[in-house]
Amino acid sequence: MVPHILSFRKILPGLFVLLAINVFSQTKKIDSLNAALVKYDADKMAHGNKLSLKDSVKIRIYENLSIEYYMISDAKNGMDYSTKGVRLSEKLDYKTGLLNGNLMLGVYYSILHNFDKSMWHFKKALAVARQTHNLEMEQGLYNNIGSAYSEHGNYEEGLAYFYKGLGIAKKRKDKGVSTFYNNIGIIYGIQGRYKEEISNYMQSLKYQEKLKSWYGIGLTAQNIAESYYKRNLMDEAEKWYTRGVTYAQKGGNKISEANNHEGLGKVSLFRKDFSGAVTQLEMSLSMRKITGDSAGISSSLVNLGGVYLKKGNFQKALSNLNEGLSIARKVGNLDAQKLGYSYLAETYGAMGKYKQAYESHVQFKTLSDSIFNAERDKKLTELRLTNEFNTKQKEQKALQQKKDAATALKARQQRSAIYAVLIALIIVTFFAFWINYNLQRNKKQKRIIEEQNEKIGHSLDEKETLLREIHHRVKNNLQIISSLLNIQSENIKDETLLSSIQEGQSRVQAMSLIHQNLYQSEHLNTVDIENYLRELVVYLSQMFRADSKNIETKINTDGIQFDIDTAIPLGLIVNELVSNAYKYAFENRENGKISIRIHASGDAYELHIENDGKPLPADFDMKTTKSLGLRLVSILSRQLRGKLSFHSDERNTSFVVSFKDLKSLATD
Repeated sequence: MVPHILSFRKILPGLFVLLAINVFSQTKKIDSLNAALVKYDADKMAHGNKLSLKDSVKIRIYENLSIEYYMISDAKNGMDYSTKGVRLSEKLDYKTGLLNGNLMLGVYYSILHNFDKSMWHFKKALAVARQTHNLEMEQGLYNNIGSAYSEHGNYEEGLAYFYKGLGIAKKRKDKGVSTFYNNIGIIYGIQGRYKEEISNYMQSLKYQEKLKSWYGIGLTAQNIAESYYKRNLMDEAEKWYTRGVTYAQKGGNKISEANNHEGLGKVSLFRKDFSGAVTQLEMSLSMRKITGDSAGISSSLVNLGGVYLKKGNFQKALSNLNEGLSIARKVGNLDAQKLGYSYLAETYGAMGKYKQAYESHVQFKTLSDSIFNAERDKKLTELRLTNEFNTKQKEQKALQQKKDAATALKARQQRSAIYAVLIALIIVTFFAFWINYNLQRNKKQKRIIEEQNEKIGHSLDEKETLLREIHHRVKNNLQIISSLLNIQSENIKDETLLSSIQEGQSRVQAMSLIHQNLYQSEHLNTVDIENYLRELVVYLSQMFRADSKNIETKINTDGIQFDIDTAIPLGLIVNELVSNAYKYAFENRENGKISIRIHASGDAYELHIENDGKPLPADFDMKTTKSLGLRLVSILSRQLRGKLSFHSDERNTSFVVSFKDLKSLATD
């Protein structure tokens, strides 16, 4: 599910005030309005065709016809009547007609995804609203323009217009304050600025609760829940999804209620509460069938299929997945298709239908690459537009500074002229020549510097994009190797050989996650080691979930980040030691604890991995051990210019790796 922007629909509520005062408001029928238009033209012919402000009645008929056609999604006829209204308003210099007509044309072009024309008409309407001091329409247009920029990927411009609209809404003490806070929160969420995102959602809720606007509160609560869910903060996500259900019920918003039920289902699935997941997802599916939300229906069915897959009910999984995928393909729900094919490949693999599993996996990879490329292109567009916005701001500031400098210079010249005209003329002539010479020289230098900076900027952007693509392809190749190992392991009965293949698969996954973190990170040269270790531990816990173990894992890295040369051996060390804990320390136990800590110690670092499982044998010796995994840990510790030590007793077993940051060593 995507966040809900309350008024990204581009329809300004104030526009429909026209209907309340128009003589044709009772019918709202297109044929009645057309009949009124014919009658008006006939009356006009009978009394002469000379234009006057009385023709504003005809403009208002055009406006109402445009609105009626909008209601039935007939953009062609609606735009035709809005255009006629604008042209007649221009002849009469009728401001209200110009404002409403350009607003509706902006709405239509926005629906048709013609950003440039939509923006042109919105800004024409905004100019008229400012000229006529119509704050209500000005506020709505700021929201429309901010929405258009945001949907186009120019989030900085979008935020600028949302904040302008928020200022007017506060000044007017209008309920639109909550809408602006909600929209601003969504933009911050897209940018990954989660603290600002939640803060704005809370401000939106505060205003909506005063108005008891349950419909809007339900949508905003869902946005908050989605923010926590995508960060794996499941307790907070569950709390807000539950509130969203309650608020949506009070507001009679079945679509929002269904979305929140689906969110609760996903939280239950994450916690492996399959019964709760089925209950919530079936409620979501039932409501979406009532509202006719096809995209939502496909999402609910795919998620249900995933639950049945985890439960081992493969027939029900296939039934729901195939039905969900069929609908998702029809309505173009790419996210549901991607998730559905992933579950489908896993289901066929579990059933031993490897050909269908492979075909589904190919579909999943194709969709994943398409979505990744689209997101990458959108991110590059966002960066370009943000740079353009910042450049424009700098240019405006520089222009103002030049104007201020010119004003100051003129004042000095005038004062000098009062004391001595002749001397002033000589000085002015001299300084004019000197200033012109320096301005020309500075402009030339500035132009050269700007051209060099632009070339450097383009080169850096291209290299960064190429590096992200390389990390992405490496990750994909490693994932393919992991998938092949997984498929191969399905037919292996020998437990020793199967264990070896699974160990190899986990090592491949450990390296794959490094490259995934790098291409998804804003900083390509460092890895957020805590986030990486959490993903690695989640993967390992899923790999050993068949043992029905409930192992609690705590990770603390003090926010330390490493480059790829340090992160890969460190990740492999953690992979081996955590895997050994699952296999041996907790061999005959269902519960246990694993602690992973990394902290700085002088100019070095220490990795501590502890578990409260079965201790090591009394005669255990790292130098003579035959375990490939522990030998690999020793080798990787030396690669990190470090040393490995361990301690084991009845209470716990701990391994400590003291190591160096390889990048720091290379710099030294």
